[in-house]
Amino acid sequence: MLIAVSLISCQSFEEKKQLTLDKQTAVGFLIKSLAEKLRTLNDAHVKLGVKAIEYSTVLREEKPDDVKAAMKNTKAKINLFALQKALAYKTIVNDEYLRTYDAYQELMGASKQLELDMIMLTSFDETNFDRLLDKLEDILENVQPMAHELVIGDENIILPDLDSVWKEYVANYNAPSKH
Repeated sequence: MLIAVSLISCQSFEEKKQLTLDKQTAVGFLIKSLAEKLRTLNDAHVKLGVKAIEYSTVLREEKPDDVKAAMKNTKAKINLFALQKALAYKTIVNDEYLRTYDAYQELMGASKQLELDMIMLTSFDETNFDRLLDKLEDILENVQPMAHELVIGDENIILPDLDSVWKEYVANYNAPSKH
């Protein structure tokens, strides 16, 4: 749970220490949330890859010569469209994974900075940490939405071209072996 603390109301040195502790707690929570999201996205990517292999295998077993022939064979057509969608979803999941990983790394950096701030805050008298706290506040506001669940709606899907799906996942496997 993100702890909302206003920097404007934070005036005393003790309040700055408490704000830094609160930020460490918030960053720690977000790091855990993003790590879980990374695991979920990785699992989804693997499952989608397995499905893509499954659908392309069925297509190869049906042995249509091209996309046009596959469209005339119900089983091949269904698997071609499923393969197309699986590949589109894999792209979405991969893109989300990369964005989430970047946010995770940014939070790891913020966590290290907070650790250093706490060393300074507990070792010396009051110093000017307002600028750093403002920057951290911005990071938390920008990264926090990344910790939420990935929601995929059909409007977000860009399906790969059927001909390219066919060439990459079916036709190359149907070619006679040169051995």
